[in-house]
Amino acid sequence: MSLIEDIEGLIIDAEFKNLKNFNKYSLLVKANDISKEHYKTKTDDFIIDPAGNIPEQFRLPVEIVSSDLRRDRIVNMFEGELKNVVVEDYFIRTISILDILLEEIYSAILRDQGKEERKISEEVGFSPKKLPHVLLAEIPKFKTFTNSKGFGVVDYFYIYEIYRQYRHAIIHSNGTLNERHLKKIKNTCTTLTSHTGQEFKYEDLMFIKDNKIELTLEGMAILRHWVITFSSSMLTSLSK
Repeated sequence: MSLIEDIEGLIIDAEFKNLKNFNKYSLLVKANDISKEHYKTKTDDFIIDPAGNIPEQFRLPVEIVSSDLRRDRIVNMFEGELKNVVVEDYFIRTISILDILLEEIYSAILRDQGKEERKISEEVGFSPKKLPHVLLAEIPKFKTFTNSKGFGVVDYFYIYEIYRQYRHAIIHSNGTLNERHLKKIKNTCTTLTSHTGQEFKYEDLMFIKDNKIELTLEGMAILRHWVITFSSSMLTSLSK
């Protein structure tokens, strides 16, 4: 198998992972909605004990049952914050699948160059001089390909870098973009504007409101479309 065939296989595998990933989280959203409707129909007052199903040997000496986990509070949680948790986790896992894909592509390239596994593990990483843009030097077709709208693999890399900053904010700062996130995102917008000839403004980016990441069910569909289009562009570029 040639290096290009190996890389194509990695991209196709990542596409399947992303589609399966979306399906799982769509089912979780559906389960959330079913649970919400179930508890809405309850007329009696009740309290749910989240630790109730924990095996006896793993329970704490004193388990505290929160008194606010009653019917109305539970319904509100299913309508809002629990659904948000599902959507945010979908975003995190989607970007992580891309992380792994790009690491595997670069590892395959270095392996093809005869590098030892120890050296490969040292070189594979994300930084301005490494992933993702190091792949443009190693795979020239990534650098030259553009689709019918003039958007290329290079530009997808830039958007991906912005989404990695979103992911960092979700995990580390409860979705709030700090100064470091904002600087990197705004610099990337400037680069995208220069590279594509289209204006990319921080204020117009999806999933941001008042310097905070806001993801919705529609956002899940948007991200699904974006990530599959990204991987399809990489595949198409390799076939040119």
